[in-house]
Amino acid sequence: MAYECLFIFAGMWAFGGSVGGGTDEEADQKNFSSMWRSYSKGIKMPDSGLCYDYFFESSKMCWTNW
Repeated sequence: MAYECLFIFAGMWAFGGSVGGGTDEEADQKNFSSMWRSYSKGIKMPDSGLCYDYFFESSKMCWTNW
């Protein structure tokens, strides 16, 4: 389960780091965040904020706010 979450975290920044920067930046980031959250099925991300606001803390096996 931890490897899955760490893979999701790495992919989130590998692909999501380039999202935004245009006129629809906020909408693009929200769309990416909701899509990426759906991939985290084992240990769900919290509903508040964007996926960028969290990192996976493997010692506690949970998503933690920066």
